[in-house]
Amino acid sequence: MKKTRNSLLVSAIVLTTLTSFLASAMQEFKGSTESFQKIIGQGKPVVVKFYLTNCPACKMYAAPFKMVADEFSNVIFLAVNGSNNQALQSKYGVSSYPTTIVFDTNGKKINQHERVMNAQELRQKVKRLQ
Repeated sequence: MKKTRNSLLVSAIVLTTLTSFLASAMQEFKGSTESFQKIIGQGKPVVVKFYLTNCPACKMYAAPFKMVADEFSNVIFLAVNGSNNQALQSKYGVSSYPTTIVFDTNGKKINQHERVMNAQELRQKVKRLQ
């Protein structure tokens, strides 16, 4: 009985962790340029944050970005580590961090913003997509 109870507890913990991860509207992008193109071309608006892990401004921007991402279920929010994806960084002319790029439903870049934004500023950019 104790073994079954422990198995159920472990299963519950795993399920809770997985559900929490899947419920997050913002996803870390670790794919290729080709897979990025597929994401921005799938008919939904996309908001991309380019960041560096050791960037203090990027760390400050993480909370407002996630907060706004959680508010808009019809928009894809991605975080791209510039150190790990230099091809995308180069393709979109990212030269400072954090940089936020907004793509419309056709995958066309409609806005690029190079600095920290508060939640209200980002929210306004996202609302213009709708």
